[in-house]
Amino acid sequence: MDSDALPHFDRKRLLRAGTRQRWPRGAVLLHEGDTSDNVLVVEQGWVEVSSSAPSGKQVVLGIRGPGDLLGELSAVDGGARSATITAISPVVAATVQGTTFRALLVPWHQLLRTVVARLREADVHRLDYGAYTVTERLARLLLEYGRRYGRTDTDRVVIVLPLTQTESADAANASREAGGVVPDAS
Repeated sequence: MDSDALPHFDRKRLLRAGTRQRWPRGAVLLHEGDTSDNVLVVEQGWVEVSSSAPSGKQVVLGIRGPGDLLGELSAVDGGARSATITAISPVVAATVQGTTFRALLVPWHQLLRTVVARLREADVHRLDYGAYTVTERLARLLLEYGRRYGRTDTDRVVIVLPLTQTESADAANASREAGGVVPDAS
């Protein structure tokens, strides 16, 4: 295995603890939205990591190969799978139960839960950039800010963040050149 994706874990221990499986090209190894917590350690072959936007658009988040760990976010935080993993070549990987994987993480588990939460949020933003227009991204950002940082004021929600229009545009990966967002004068 060539990758340094598991530099702090004993790959041999994970491989011994796992069950070797084979998948043909085109097979789905992990499904977005599933709640299983096993992880895969790729020994041979290549996979595509993708996610679907509510609009149905599929966005490729990455390509992984020998030495890479797959499914670790769900194993750490118990959340649903954040992406679909599809073989783009024949794949051999060891499937390791989540309990075995987490036993290796005990000293760092709380820190990893925080990191996983941030990674999941970043994946949602990457998906948004590939699937939505500037206007749609800004609307989704404002809805999220309203949910997280808003307070109800009679018949509206006020977002209580001291952001300028330019900072909001930056957060939505928008610009004046992209249209729809004009920086404020401040």
